Amino acid sequence: MVTGFVHAGILLIAPMIAASGIVSEYELRSIELVQCAPTSTKYFFVGKFIACLRQIMLLLFLALPIAAVGVTLGGASWPQIIEQFAYIAMQGCLAAAVALPVAVSTKSIVRTVGGVIGFGFLFTIFMTGIGSSLMFLSGGMAVPPFAGLIPFASALAVGQSYPIFGVPVPLWLITLLITVMLIKILVLGAGSALTRVGSKETVNLRIHGVVLMALYAFVVGASLYGMPPSMAVGSDHVREVFFSVGLPMLLPLIVVMIIAGHGRLEERKFFADRFFELRDTFRGRPSGALSYSALLVALPAFGAAIPLLMRGSSQLSTVLLGVSWCFGMGLFLYGLVWWMSTFFDQAVGGRRMAFGALIGMGAVLHFTGISIDASSGNYSMEMMGTLNIFLPYATSDSVILFKTVCLVGIGIAFVVMGERRRHKNLQILRDSGYLVDRDELNQQTA
Repeated sequence: MVTGFVHAGILLIAPMIAASGIVSEYELRSIELVQCAPTSTKYFFVGKFIACLRQIMLLLFLALPIAAVGVTLGGASWPQIIEQFAYIAMQGCLAAAVALPVAVSTKSIVRTVGGVIGFGFLFTIFMTGIGSSLMFLSGGMAVPPFAGLIPFASALAVGQSYPIFGVPVPLWLITLLITVMLIKILVLGAGSALTRVGSKETVNLRIHGVVLMALYAFVVGASLYGMPPSMAVGSDHVREVFFSVGLPMLLPLIVVMIIAGHGRLEERKFFADRFFELRDTFRGRPSGALSYSALLVALPAFGAAIPLLMRGSSQLSTVLLGVSWCFGMGLFLYGLVWWMSTFFDQAVGGRRMAFGALIGMGAVLHFTGISIDASSGNYSMEMMGTLNIFLPYATSDSVILFKTVCLVGIGIAFVVMGERRRHKNLQILRDSGYLVDRDELNQQTA
């Protein structure tokens, strides 16, 4: 309880400190000097983060005498307190790093803290879902490897380890590795927000995103490989694929919805003048979102599928259908955001509308399935999972195949509608003289 109050204070204060350092630059109008400086903007945010890190460590040091009460009363030992404070420090640093790109976008301390809290809520739900699925597959025998990243649940990770390929790895080491990668990506994201399209920060951001997704796929795959075959799911291969392949896709699918967004009157970095161009994959433009999305989806999908096949606990057809559903769901979300973005001047509008539409459609399908299950006296997830095309779960492989075909068909329809409307918007901009075609500009320059 004592460390819980300290935890809450750090998670609230850390983004405030980080945001104040960024917002003050805009209020003093000195951010232009940062953009004109010969050094990289990445190091500007590194300096801001180090200053915030110093404050977090100072606050935790001052809170140690309070935590000593638990040691005096015999409720904990000093190694446990130190490890718990290490988890709090890592989560506080992660909250401060999240505040950096959010502050660049909002330019407000209050809105930045609200955005960090919202991100923390979604992050907690996502990590809890992944952790629950891993615990389900392991029969509840192991604490999830991501427990140290979940706010107010890191106490469960104290003194624990997780087997990776049969080797027990301390959870604090896994948490530290993932935290460092996330912080570096968030700092690069803040630096990319202040630079032009195709900048070094943007390219490094995309590359680090692929590395982090590969690390994420490795941890999930190693966790699945180390579990006994069909330990908790029996012979229900479809349910096992749902927990092993479906739930880990939450992270890349959310990223797909973010990078697919664009705007009609957005700056060049978020303006879609073309649908697809391979060279823009790592340059951060909307024309490279499709190839980058496919790469992000492929890593965790195959990272979870290969261990299932190696340990022989799932049928090949079911696993392949699960992987196909992942790509179908990715295409559906990409098409949804691509189409809805054509109705908004800013990319954030299309993303918000797509998130709202997805939650609404998923809720209708989810509660319809629950109602059918309840009316038939069956309170399992049979109809709930069968009716919801957003879940790779059904009573048979043929139903999963039907879901995948539906997702691909709807996704293609969204892409076609989005392209038609995007071309219409481009033509309006060209007729008004607001936009010059990229090919025409290259010809004029030549």
